[in-house]
Amino acid sequence: MCLVRFKPICGREDASGGIVFRFSDGRYYVIRVNALEDNFNFYYYDRRRYQIAGVRVKAPALGAWHKLRITAIDDRIEGWVNDALLISQRDNHFASGQIGLWTKADSVTAFDELVVRPEPG
Repeated sequence: MCLVRFKPICGREDASGGIVFRFSDGRYYVIRVNALEDNFNFYYYDRRRYQIAGVRVKAPALGAWHKLRITAIDDRIEGWVNDALLISQRDNHFASGQIGLWTKADSVTAFDELVVRPEPG
């Protein structure tokens, strides 16, 4: 389980925050929410981006703190925004790796209170 508070501050092209996980050798998953595009998406990267799942969401307010959480147990991956489960998928591209925080383009995003805990099983 990985939980982080994020605050999208500004960006003309992008205002987003996300969690990168199972990062190894330049390949990884990312679950991210975008305050300018009103979406919450799950991707994997392996030399290029592939979208696994996505949902429309009420845009996280700029300048306000929000919660982003993921769990990844075996091939079951779940993503929450502000305690609402929005993505629940199975994918087996990557089994292990590191965790990181993610933004893109001109996004200015603050992160706080990162918690990483192993899941049972």
